[in-house]
Amino acid sequence: MLKRALLLAALGVLGLTGLAFLAEAAPPRQATAAPLAVGDPAKGGYLARLGGCAGCHGQNYAGQRADGTAGAPFGITLTAPGGGGTAPASNITPDAETGIGRWSDAELVRAIRDGIRPDGKVLYPGMPYARWHTIADDDMEHLVAFLRSNPAVQNKPPARQLQVEPAQPRFSAPSPKSSPGESAGRGEILITVANCANCHTPRTAEGTLDPSKYLAGNILGTGATAQAAANITPDRATGIGDWTVEQIATAIKLGRRPNGTALSGAMATQINNRFQFLSDTDARAVALYLKSIPAVQNRPAALLPAPAAMPRTGDDAPVLPMAGAAGLGALALGLGWLGRRRASSPA
Repeated sequence: MLKRALLLAALGVLGLTGLAFLAEAAPPRQATAAPLAVGDPAKGGYLARLGGCAGCHGQNYAGQRADGTAGAPFGITLTAPGGGGTAPASNITPDAETGIGRWSDAELVRAIRDGIRPDGKVLYPGMPYARWHTIADDDMEHLVAFLRSNPAVQNKPPARQLQVEPAQPRFSAPSPKSSPGESAGRGEILITVANCANCHTPRTAEGTLDPSKYLAGNILGTGATAQAAANITPDRATGIGDWTVEQIATAIKLGRRPNGTALSGAMATQINNRFQFLSDTDARAVALYLKSIPAVQNRPAALLPAPAAMPRTGDDAPVLPMAGAAGLGALALGLGWLGRRRASSPA
């Protein structure tokens, strides 16, 4: 079992987005380094989808377009907090001149898990290496194989412009050698890579994740657009303590609550884009982990602003717009898991 408090501290300080990207590619070398290991590209693509890599790097994994303009299939640029500069998502295709084609497997693994480029520079922490640090060696072999299997795209994203360069990251333990099977430990790794805490855990006044309310639900946004990310701890009164492992796994993959109603909002989008592709074994592992964490009593939906008065018909009954009825119902129940993506420009 990983140390959740240490992960939360790392995630909060780094201000992660749930979406992965590397800094600009290292200078070209004289020769292409030979791969150190052979993984399964399909298994690596599975992890990349779960981690939301394309959300920053783009559908073609070629990073921010060279001219800085936004738009698919290219990636995006992140803005450092407080006007601290910009960090365009890099090209992580196998292109030898503008991507990672000249990086060795070991160098690529070190960048993803430890945040260090081949030239020794530290990656901007928008690349969530604190999350990927939890991925075992065998899974990393698959991820590297996937990145090398993608089409090479020649595209040199703009250089990052930061007022303060990132500090050397520090980790309390090395990355694991092998991934656990169907277990709460495997579920914790998957929840970490998927960045569930970013939405489901409230933040402190300093902006870091609050470890005392880990996955206990949170309010996203402000004012009329605020939404509740559900309490997914085993608390029976305000969380999912009455749900079985099978019911939790079904909700994650199929977006259906035990009472048959559908999850909605951004969580429905996350299920469509990512979580529906979880294997049955991994969905159960996530469920086992959620059943194992401390129960925290917290009802985030209760903190939402009161809804505006609804127009009434002749029989004095409230009228709800079709789309709004489903959304408000999900928020009121506090069971509509929500995800979000940070970006400084539209993808």
